[in-house]
Amino acid sequence: LMLEKKVYISKSLNPYENLFFEKELMKLASEKETYLFLWKSLPAVVIGRNQNVWREVNVPFIKKNKILLVRRHSGGGTVYHDPQNINFSFITKKDQRIKENLLFICDSLKDIGIHLEINKRSDLLFNTFKVSGSSFRKTKDAFLHHGTLLVNSDLNSLSLSLKPIPVDLKCRSVCSVRSRVTNLKSHYSFVHPELIESTLAHNFSAEVHVLDDHQMREIYTVKEQYKKHWFQDKEFSFKLYNRNEELYCVIRNGQILRLLVGGSSIDEFRNLDFEESTFNSVKSKISNEFIKQLRELSSLRSLVIV
Repeated sequence: LMLEKKVYISKSLNPYENLFFEKELMKLASEKETYLFLWKSLPAVVIGRNQNVWREVNVPFIKKNKILLVRRHSGGGTVYHDPQNINFSFITKKDQRIKENLLFICDSLKDIGIHLEINKRSDLLFNTFKVSGSSFRKTKDAFLHHGTLLVNSDLNSLSLSLKPIPVDLKCRSVCSVRSRVTNLKSHYSFVHPELIESTLAHNFSAEVHVLDDHQMREIYTVKEQYKKHWFQDKEFSFKLYNRNEELYCVIRNGQILRLLVGGSSIDEFRNLDFEESTFNSVKSKISNEFIKQLRELSSLRSLVIV
């Protein structure tokens, strides 16, 4: 059965709008069609569906540098996006064409002189360096295979964003597999994101739909008032240390369940949001050093532009 192919290209750099549109495309999937969705993003850290932010991300660094935080709806590891990285999404009704999709990317890039290999983890490699990783989601509506393609991303920012600060953390979450990465631009000076985008689009289908900022924003707000906390984590706990003192904190869905210092419960924080403002006017016995650390680790809402 020959599937009718359609390409959608988003001109929005808002990762929430783009990931929302991707979910909408999955709902539209039919037995007769397959979609390729191409998009770019503002600087953002995108974590997998079952990951813990603090285990994967340098929270103080992304706060300081105003890097967005997004939780996507597929599994897999944490990735860094910026406008020099292309994101691709293959959507079919049922067919899991993972190898076929990756071969399509490799063959398309070969047409413009770029040579990549596929490994067992469905990564695309230049020599032994990773330039693309994939993750997957199967719903009742569709099968999604999406991934990143590093064209000329800020690898320093990528590295620092995905280097979590050491916190004694206990949680049940999926951990990312760390890999050595490289940009295509480092090996092919002629390459730029628009060239990759147009090459993939026109090799996939003659039917290409380009959606501008306004259209993407409209789809996002009209279809659903999306109030989900993208950063919410299941219950987890962490410990902080200051000289001989220990602070123990339990968080669930962005709220403080318990906070103990030296084994004594500090009840004034119970059920409050794990936000910087919570620790701004503290009148408890917590030391200034602990307050400083808690403020650095909290306030993920400031990184979300829903």
